[in-house]
Amino acid sequence: MERCTWDDGRGNWGIRGVELSQLPPNAYGALYKLHDIERLVEAIQQEEDAACVSGLLWRLMATLGLNCVVTNAKA
Repeated sequence: MERCTWDDGRGNWGIRGVELSQLPPNAYGALYKLHDIERLVEAIQQEEDAACVSGLLWRLMATLGLNCVVTNAKA
């Protein structure tokens, strides 16, 4: 999956081709949620430890506002 958002590992992030400072505050918040979701999905794809994947899936579901049970999840 190619990400829409980018980050430099130092807390700076953005969306390719979008000037975040020109957006209304509610759009900024929604785009930050997208950024957070993309980071979680990327972490899930790269993780090999099943217990860690379960925890990451739990965080992703919580970020999406979904209530669920993930077997062996470590919050």
